[in-house]
Order: sequence, then C-alpha cells, then structure tokens
Amino acid sequence: MTRTPMPSVSVRNPAIHSITFDCTGDPYDLGLFWSELLGRPLADDDKPGDPEALIEDPDGGPRLLFVRVPEGKTAKNRIHFDLRPTGRTRAAETERALALGATLIADRTRPDGGGWFLLADPEGNEFCVERGEAERVGAGLPGAEPAAAKASSIRLEEVTPDNVEAALALKVRPDQERFVSTVAKSLAEAYANPRTAWPRLVYDGDELVGFVMAFFDVRFDPDNPEDRLRSGLWRLNIAEGRQGRGYGTFAVRAVCEEVRRRGRCRVVTVTWAEGEGGPERFYLGLGFHRTGETSGDQVVGELPLDA
Repeated sequence: MTRTPMPSVSVRNPAIHSITFDCTGDPYDLGLFWSELLGRPLADDDKPGDPEALIEDPDGGPRLLFVRVPEGKTAKNRIHFDLRPTGRTRAAETERALALGATLIADRTRPDGGGWFLLADPEGNEFCVERGEAERVGAGLPGAEPAAAKASSIRLEEVTPDNVEAALALKVRPDQERFVSTVAKSLAEAYANPRTAWPRLVYDGDELVGFVMAFFDVRFDPDNPEDRLRSGLWRLNIAEGRQGRGYGTFAVRAVCEEVRRRGRCRVVTVTWAEGEGGPERFYLGLGFHRTGETSGDQVVGELPLDA
C-alpha cells in the first residue's frame, strides 16, 4: 500500500495565544474596563451578556480573553500585569484607572520616586502601575526612552496675597459644581475656622491646578460626649481640564500625610454628596469606605492610615 507522505511541519516553541481572565460577572463589563484602560477595542461582535469577551492586540501580541465562570476569586493572583504609562505620570494613570472602576489596594511608592501603585480591576484581579516613561527619563533609569513631556513637579502651596486671585478663579467642570463648594466659600470657612482648617493650593510647576482643604480635630456632633475627634478632607477642587492627571490623588495623599504627621487621628475622614457624576467612585477607589453615617446630606467615608 502506498502511503501519502505527511507534509513537513517546522517545530517551534509554543506562543502565548491568549491571557484569560475568569470572572463571575459579565465578561463584557470586565472587558470594557480593560479596553478603556489599555486603549484597545473589544471585538466587534462582543455584547453585554455574552459568555466571553475578547480584546485583540493590534501589534500581534497575546489576546485578552474574559470568560464567565461560576467560582469566585479566593486568593491573590500569582500572575499580574505591570503597567508602565507612556503619556501620563504614574499618579495620573492610577487616578484614571480609579475613575474607570479600579480599586487601590496599596501605595507602594517610595520617597526616591521608585515603587508602584497596586490596584485591582472590578473583578479583583491585581495589577500594578509603575513610573511613567517621562518620570523614568527624569530619573535617568536604564532603558527609558526620551520623551517630550517631563516629569510633573506637583506640590502644595499656602494661599497668599500673590496667588489668592488665581485661587478664586479656579473652577471645576460645570457638571461637578453641585458636588463641591467654590474656592471662595472654602477660603471664607477657613478664615472663620483658622484652628481647624488647612487650605492649600495644588501646583504643577508654575500652573495652579487645584485646591484642597483639610480639617483637623473636629467633632461632628459636639453635643455628644462620645463623639470622637476627626481629621480629614474638607474640600477638593481640581480645575476643569486638569482632571484625570493624578492631581486629586496627590492632594488626598498629602492630606493623609498631614493627618499622620499631627498624630491625633488614625483614620482620615471625608464626606461627599451622592449622585451621578459625583466623587464617590474616586474616594472608594482610593480605599475609603462608607461608615454608614451622614453629615448633613452627605455620606461619611473613612480611610485607616495603616491601610
């Protein structure tokens, strides 16, 4: 009997075809989070409710596949993504991820500029955000590619006669005005409460990009002898057109460090108004949790300083 010869096949090592995410929720929702975070589109035929969702790599790398499973996540992933921003700073990329629905697990940045933020996607899958390319160039790290943007120089400044007019002119987006008072009102409250208020301006280089005000050692219910002293975030205004760049995260971290430095409170308190487009997702993403209390018509949230 004559045998038909088999076609010759070159032997190669296997390639990674897909990186698969298990999820108990809708794969489309989880895929949409990663699609927006990475700037890669979902497959054209994916839709809500499908058992799978797919993100192709336009450069031919492994696909991201999201699959619904009945089992929930029970432990830390042994494999995770390390993301390096190319057009944003580490803080800005982290703030953008939080706005998309991620949760901040830990701040592992270091005083020398190294380190990372540890986050989780909406299904709890961990990922890290490292220093951005411009920050790596500024630090002279090996392998950093030259970039036009230079690392941000974000800092807090006191309100002075030289900058108060610029502070009063700072505006948030129109759709956010119902959630936060004006800088003018905040400065008036600081004037009336000089012992408890801590107003500061947020600068990036020479540009004023935001306003933050902390409060220290305040009792929400002074008539209640069991009410404890609280310290935390009173007001946060990031300028229209300057949001999603890490300024809000920087300001909150600065308030946390000032509360820690003063040493009277071990938790940081914040209140916020509920509603579509409000700041709740931002604060919850940073690790604040709702206490079940209210202050006036606002929700009370707290963040342990040891978290």
